[in-house]
Amino acid sequence: MNERSPVLFLFLTGAMASDAARGKIYNVWLLPAFFAGLCWRFESGGIPGGTSALCGAAAVILALGIFRRLGGIGGGDIKLLAVLSLFWPFAEFLRCAAGAFVLAAAAALPVMISERRRDARIHLALPIGAVFLAHAGGVF
Repeated sequence: MNERSPVLFLFLTGAMASDAARGKIYNVWLLPAFFAGLCWRFESGGIPGGTSALCGAAAVILALGIFRRLGGIGGGDIKLLAVLSLFWPFAEFLRCAAGAFVLAAAAALPVMISERRRDARIHLALPIGAVFLAHAGGVF
């Protein structure tokens, strides 16, 4: 655990609960976390660290925007991942994001099989939050 953990726990559990209950991740969870992560990166890494973090968040939005257009991921999930990219070095963030997508695929497979639909949907904030909270807690 580190100084980021309480902020991450608060905003991730809120985003996860919101997505599970209403199928949306509200900006009320994302905006304060965005500013907290950005302030933390500027404080810990100075202008180069903060600028790098902003570029990383923009890269996440641009890269996943393609999948949004294809209907594979929601806008709230993209914003959630962009905010999470502010809290870790980008290579570490990518490992966690990859783990979250693998967990999401594993969770979606039984839903797709049981509903016999290829377009079955899951709440992506749940696997994202689980993997990132596990990482923040030192599980991996």
